[in-house]
Amino acid sequence: RRAAERAAAAAEEAARNAEARLQAVATAVGLPPDAAPDQAVEGLRAWRRRRAEELRRGETEIADWQRLQGLLEGRSVADLASQAAADAAAASALLAQLGEQLAPPTDDLPLLEAQLRAAREALLAEVTRCESLQGNLQARREVLPDVTEAEESVLAARAELERVQCLADTLDRTLAILRAAEERVHRSLSPVLAATIRAWLPVVCAGAYQDVSVDPADLAVRVKEAATGKWRDARLLSEGTREQIYLLLRVAMAEHLVTNGETAPLLLDEVTVQSDAGRKAALLDVLHRLSAERQVILFSHDDDVLAWAGRHLLGERDRVIVLPARPMGDSVRAAAQATTASPIGD
Repeated sequence: RRAAERAAAAAEEAARNAEARLQAVATAVGLPPDAAPDQAVEGLRAWRRRRAEELRRGETEIADWQRLQGLLEGRSVADLASQAAADAAAASALLAQLGEQLAPPTDDLPLLEAQLRAAREALLAEVTRCESLQGNLQARREVLPDVTEAEESVLAARAELERVQCLADTLDRTLAILRAAEERVHRSLSPVLAATIRAWLPVVCAGAYQDVSVDPADLAVRVKEAATGKWRDARLLSEGTREQIYLLLRVAMAEHLVTNGETAPLLLDEVTVQSDAGRKAALLDVLHRLSAERQVILFSHDDDVLAWAGRHLLGERDRVIVLPARPMGDSVRAAAQATTASPIGD
């Protein structure tokens, strides 16, 4: 009995669930939510019939559209209209010819009937084709963009094009002005830089190079060998010589690019690291001479530089500052035991 009761309860629960699902589906398709189950079932069946009919109509419309596209064969609306007019003219001509042949001798009636059937078939075919072309023409008109919107888009595009062209013209004029200004600055600056570098070049290069030229176009530096008299591009020299020459170039620029009448200091970091002992001493001597005109601050961890500073920086305006070692790990401290951080100020 308990098993039967459980089965009956399960059946009732399943029935209630089925009825709830039925009501949900009926509500989803637009039926009243409080309809009786029988009414809901009938309503769903009616909805299925309507839905099937709509699907059939949709398939028919799709087939008609595909047939219409096949009749178009990729032609334009204007071509379609011209073809429709030509077909209408041909149909009128056929009708006129048929009217002329309607009074044959009465003794050839079978021939007249055959001609009439052929004329009717031709007329029907032309009428069908004309209707198809007219329907395609109407469909094309519906999907074509609005002329007013297209004209507004063209006007907006032209305005944007004019704005971009005006901006491009402004940028071209600005670039021309900047290039002209750059050329004037380079022409006026290159002789001054060359003269300043020329005064110190033999000293820092140990006489290997005796003259220098600075290209006004891009301020590229070329030096003249004392032994051969050949001009060399500074960018192609050894790293030490190149660094020494460009140090002199930076000194010259710091001297001549200050426009407010002040003397700019020089802050240098490890500028002697690529020099041998002789050029290192010569370079330090040049920096010491320059310190008579401007403040020169040189940072270095080279012991030779520190030793040179101890021998030469003895005046009141000279000073050597040894920075204390910063806290570091054991491995870093072990690697740095042989070096000394020493800023040398002239």
